[in-house]
Amino acid sequence: MGLPPLAFYTAAASLPSNLIHRGSTSTTAGWMLFSYQLVSLTASSLLPLPTQGRHDQRCTAAGASVAVADGFAVLVSAAARASSSR
Repeated sequence: MGLPPLAFYTAAASLPSNLIHRGSTSTTAGWMLFSYQLVSLTASSLLPLPTQGRHDQRCTAAGASVAVADGFAVLVSAAARASSSR
């Protein structure tokens, strides 16, 4: 139960500083954080719709977990590529 909030707050706390470290302006980093939070809010608000009335929600939970894991994999690979190109 604690891993989804941990993932969100870790990403939200580190995103602006990582973007600024990679050369973005603080304004751009702020807008990227806003976009990240907007997408997260929309996704968490819409996720209950496909599970409504279903007794077995394992497929939806697995799909959401895979989507989050894919997102973190993209962030990690982008960070690795950025640090190796220096």
